[in-house]
Amino acid sequence: MRARGWPIGEARVTIDVKPRGDGSVVRLQEEAVAGPGRLVPAPLLDLLLHWRNAETLHRLAYLAEGTGTPGTEPTTAEQELSGRREASAR
Repeated sequence: MRARGWPIGEARVTIDVKPRGDGSVVRLQEEAVAGPGRLVPAPLLDLLLHWRNAETLHRLAYLAEGTGTPGTEPTTAEQELSGRREASAR
């Protein structure tokens, strides 16, 4: 997928899910593809992305395990789906 984070730029995000035992292993990979983020040295970008992706995977695990607390606001995915439904109804 393509992630947008202006003013930093855009990244190509690959999510890889593989079965392991009774569960699964999820791996995220990001690569800056547009904007100023492409100019950040790889070692520095790797440090920043490692922290962010670890947090993302923790949150995903909470949701997958049913221990996440639903927020009161719709998620960006829900907002996007809602917008698509409204557009298709027109």
